[in-house]
Amino acid sequence: MPRSGSTLLESILSANNNVKDLGETNVLEESFLEWNKVNRKYNLSDIYLKRAIGNNKKIKITTNKWLYNYQLCRDNIQRNQKFKNYSLLPKPIR
Repeated sequence: MPRSGSTLLESILSANNNVKDLGETNVLEESFLEWNKVNRKYNLSDIYLKRAIGNNKKIKITTNKWLYNYQLCRDNIQRNQKFKNYSLLPKPIR
């Protein structure tokens, strides 16, 4: 499989104290399942952040390279303004 440099990019981003490198974890899938279980009563991004960083208010951004995140993100990006997956946005970020 061709390499894309995602680990290098993740390392650079996580050098910032406001960024937490989650590696490749299915925390998004677990959050999504919990969100559906509670009938979408709570905000998905809040559930995700609670699972990903706990009560660490200093962390503002997480990186997560888990391969299947795109399946869960596609439908939720437009519904949830706090939750963004930049690799799926239709236009490059400027």
